[in-house]
Amino acid sequence: MTRATAHRARKERRCSDCRRTIKPGEVYVRHVASPNDPDVGNEGWWRLSECADCARRCGRGELIETRAAA
Repeated sequence: MTRATAHRARKERRCSDCRRTIKPGEVYVRHVASPNDPDVGNEGWWRLSECADCARRCGRGELIETRAAA
């Protein structure tokens, strides 16, 4: 199972796509895949962070906008 949810950063993170630093307070997308996910082909838990710019560029801007409004 793969899941993408928007979060507000509490600590610095690194965008897995562009490698930009996501600073505390910024909204980002967290991607999580459980072990043996058929879409990813991973053996263990798979997690990555995606900055707002990359999320918008990849069509996930609605997640960012919804979280930023909250």
